[in-house]
Amino acid sequence: MIDSDEALATGFTKAYDWFKLAEETWDKYRNKDDYTIYQRLNYDSLLTKQPVKTHYYVLYNQSGKNLSAAVLDTTRINDINGIPIQGFVVDSKCYWYATESLEEAHYLVGILNSNVVNNSIKPLQTHGLKGERDIHRRPFEACNIPTYNSENIVHKKISNIAIECHDLLSLYSTKMKGLTGKMRTESREIVVEKLHKLNELVEELLKKNPMKMKRKKGDDAQISLF
Repeated sequence: MIDSDEALATGFTKAYDWFKLAEETWDKYRNKDDYTIYQRLNYDSLLTKQPVKTHYYVLYNQSGKNLSAAVLDTTRINDINGIPIQGFVVDSKCYWYATESLEEAHYLVGILNSNVVNNSIKPLQTHGLKGERDIHRRPFEACNIPTYNSENIVHKKISNIAIECHDLLSLYSTKMKGLTGKMRTESREIVVEKLHKLNELVEELLKKNPMKMKRKKGDDAQISLF
């Protein structure tokens, strides 16, 4: 993270103008004890600790009724509207996992996109007027997902099927129109047979790795995950 003075010192005069305006606007309206604009943007180092040169990102949605995950290959993103980019940064509405292994990335995406995990988080999700709405870390609170092991046959099968789904959907992605929920439904219909196999494998995997749960003392209705 650099501020306006550092931008000017390194010769980025246009960035200096923009940063200086942002700083002045933030200082004008913030409460006296608030973070500086850069502390807020980089809250808990969520920006600067990201490995921007990582090959593969696993991304899934922070909120929504259903869990939806994808693999992003950063080497395939060279520019945005003709402007060259030097790295990829995840915004606040996504959860991410970075890896150099294509197989590991698709293994995790295959698990997260299964009905098994999506159904498992339902009792833990907050509810709004339209039903379940928040996801956050719940996939990992509801399911004990093992670390990827390239020598594990089930892990390899999950990864391979997820790669097949990815490759097949890449042929249709640019043709899909409408809201995200509609495109998600269409995508799952295209790979429905592969998803059936994926669900079977994920169910087999998670049955061998059950989530440990305990009831809090004095409260039979409360379950905490650890």
